[in-house]
Amino acid sequence: ATTEGTVTISLDGQKLTDTQKGAYQDSVETLYNLGWTTLNQIISPDSEVNVDDLLNQLQTSVDELNVPGVHVGNMGGGLAVARGTNATVKSEATADVQNVVMQLNGGYNVANLAGGMSLAFGGSETSEDTVVANSHVGEVNVNITGGDAVLVAGGGATYATTYDDEPGYNSMVSAQSTVDKATINIANSDTVVDGIFGGGIAVDDTNAAQTNATSVTNDVEINVHGGAVNVVEFGVMSRFFDDALSDTGAPATVGTYVTETSGLVDAANVAIMGTGLASGGKALVSTDTTSINLYGGTVNGNVFGGGAATLGGQSEVGKSDINVAGAT
Repeated sequence: ATTEGTVTISLDGQKLTDTQKGAYQDSVETLYNLGWTTLNQIISPDSEVNVDDLLNQLQTSVDELNVPGVHVGNMGGGLAVARGTNATVKSEATADVQNVVMQLNGGYNVANLAGGMSLAFGGSETSEDTVVANSHVGEVNVNITGGDAVLVAGGGATYATTYDDEPGYNSMVSAQSTVDKATINIANSDTVVDGIFGGGIAVDDTNAAQTNATSVTNDVEINVHGGAVNVVEFGVMSRFFDDALSDTGAPATVGTYVTETSGLVDAANVAIMGTGLASGGKALVSTDTTSINLYGGTVNGNVFGGGAATLGGQSEVGKSDINVAGAT
């Protein structure tokens, strides 16, 4: 278990040109492909591995990724991982942060998760309360005052899965994330944000009949005072994942959850979403109240008070208010 008081993250840097952003994304793809190629070579008895060549390729990819002002995978809360080695081994993990302050003042900031992250791995027959991962943040404040931000979420992320060959229909592993209150503020005319989610993300890969992955953001407030909020650009991430279904119609890879959800969000031209994203059998994202206030700036896309769900996921919101008072 880990407990922290206040976590403050401040990111800055010069704005990148579109050419620089494209080069950076190509470098990420090169590194990702290199990783998978290396892994496949190592585990295959028929492949010869040239260590020197692999290290040189890896060094080149890392050097290209080291771009000043570029920040990827920024998380405010803590990480809780619970892993049971069989159906009876007990594993509990908790991460608790009282306050998170995330200041995005400039630069190119991709995949910003203000809440925490919980991962639960267990067997296909894991019983209730045996493998439990919990992350909690009391209050989140995300202030975006400059630069470019891609994917900003006020809530936390959860992932529940089984690691053996069975499909996990009876597994009761549990991954939970809670944020009591999340406030996201966007200001300044030169600020650009591609996709705002007030809540979090839940992925349930167990195929179980119950909810194994839950991301709750009790109260959400999104205030747009200036700048531009554009449709979310999942293409940066989804192009790295395979979209495949098994013969039974269930996702064959973890990437299926990403690509199916990104496809739904892209089709809806989402710029702002009050709740979050849920994918997989009974995964749940929920908020009690969402308040979206468009005081200024430009919103180039659609605004939703609730969330999105795919592949059996669930999205719930108690009350949602959208106030247009100056934005275009």
